[in-house]
Amino acid sequence: MTQQINSHSSRSDTLNASASAENMYVFNSDYSFSGTGNLYGGSFSYSGTWSVKGDSVTLAFSGSITETWYFSVSGSTLTMKRSIGMGTGMKLTTEYYAKQ
Repeated sequence: MTQQINSHSSRSDTLNASASAENMYVFNSDYSFSGTGNLYGGSFSYSGTWSVKGDSVTLAFSGSITETWYFSVSGSTLTMKRSIGMGTGMKLTTEYYAKQ
């Protein structure tokens, strides 16, 4: 991940990739994926399966969590967006990834 932008109501937060915040996905041709990252000193890893339908990718994480992201590719940049309900509003998350 090179950058993440979270928008909720009138607030917007931008998180740029750094030593304290990073995220990486590896999408395999057998429709499995894995990922690693860290956020403010805490590291994490995950895996699961992925599928594509039109302009959306669904990630089924091990442990029964499923996320659907809308994506676009421009050059070597993958942009992924999703909206989730939060309280009385919606939170829009946009993440930018550079091809490795």
